[in-house]
Amino acid sequence: MADVADVLKPGGRYKTNYVNNENGRPLVSGAQLLQTKTINLQFMSANVFKQVENYALRAGWIAYPADGRAEEGLGTPVLVTRDRDGWLASGHIGRVIPKTGVDAGWLFLALKTNHAQMQLKARASGSVVDSTFPNDMEAVILPPPLDVDGAKVRQLWNDFSEAQVLEEKASAMVDEALATYSA
Repeated sequence: MADVADVLKPGGRYKTNYVNNENGRPLVSGAQLLQTKTINLQFMSANVFKQVENYALRAGWIAYPADGRAEEGLGTPVLVTRDRDGWLASGHIGRVIPKTGVDAGWLFLALKTNHAQMQLKARASGSVVDSTFPNDMEAVILPPPLDVDGAKVRQLWNDFSEAQVLEEKASAMVDEALATYSA
């Protein structure tokens, strides 16, 4: 991994200061990271962070729950899409930043393999909550690059995002129609 990407996991704790969406940035936890429809999304005031950009996600990066339970979502990669660009993620989420010339679509698929997942989960330490660190992810030996169309992989992730927007619009239309009908 260290040959093809940089791995980050912001350290330290921050004071929680949730605000409305107009005064903050979306903040996802490890469980929310894995949801296509983010449930109970909170917005965090950026002024609680010493370096807020250390907690930001960027489109084209891969993020994963770096702390959690090895038998659950720990290490499960997610390709950060355009709609989540600039969102904040907790300090329990690792970020994989592909190096120049490395296709994020291929890297996502490589990290998703059982081969890579078993290596990362085996490196996790902890008693109740398992933790991984950047050096754990950097030590993962990836399968060789295959002839994968990374652009299609990235497009599929963006399609998930667009489908979510369409679902929310359709749901709002139904709610509005029901409100009108019952009035």
